[in-house]
Amino acid sequence: MPTPFPGMAPYLEQPGIWGEVHTRPLVAYTLVVDYKRPPTPPLSESADRWAESLLHSAGLR
Repeated sequence: MPTPFPGMAPYLEQPGIWGEVHTRPLVAYTLVVDYKRPPTPPLSESADRWAESLLHSAGLR
């Protein structure tokens, strides 16, 4: 995919700034998710079984 900024690559030119753009939201998201409560909106039956087994194997349920 071509850069939306012709003639420059912001990520490469300022890696100290752009690195947080990718990691900070992910860290914040995992801190606020309550894995013990059912998801909203509810999952389909097959997706719910998959999520339950994944959470159980990770020790989160």
